[in-house]
Amino acid sequence: GLGDVYKRQADDLASAEQRRLAIFPEQRRIVYTLSRYGDKTSTEIAEALQLSRRTVENHLFIGRREMREFFRKCI
Repeated sequence: GLGDVYKRQADDLASAEQRRLAIFPEQRRIVYTLSRYGDKTSTEIAEALQLSRRTVENHLFIGRREMREFFRKCI
C-alpha cells in the first residue's frame, strides 16, 4: 500500500544520505553525524572534539547545505 511506498522512499533517502555523508571530509562527517544522529548540541560536539563552537557551527552549516543540494538533485 501507500505506507509501503513512503517507507521505501524514506529508506532510499536515508541510504542516499549515508552515501553522501561518506564523501564528506572526515571532521565534517563526524560533526554532522553527532548532530544529526547523536542529538548533540554544537557546544557538546565542540567540547568532545576539542574544536571551537564556531568551527562546529561552520561544519554544520556547510554540511547541511551540501546535503540539501544533494537531496534536491535526488528528488
